Amino acid sequence: MIKRYAMAAVLVLAYGTPVSGHDAELDKLGCHAGSGQGNYHCHGGPLAGREFGSRLEAVEALKEPPPHPVPSRPADSGSKQDP
Repeated sequence: MIKRYAMAAVLVLAYGTPVSGHDAELDKLGCHAGSGQGNYHCHGGPLAGREFGSRLEAVEALKEPPPHPVPSRPADSGSKQDP
């Protein structure tokens, strides 16, 4: 019986702990370099969700003007006008 509890404890410790993709700290931009070369990606801040070849590319991306929103079309009232 004790062997079962010991085995269960080993399995919980080995597989039951939360796992995250990586534990690197984020810089002021909310980004960090990944383990591979040319992999600088952002988890927070204005560049969240984007990936760059270097931190310099990320800084340059901050200088770009934000994309313009697509103007929305007026809602169709459902009634058709006669020409």
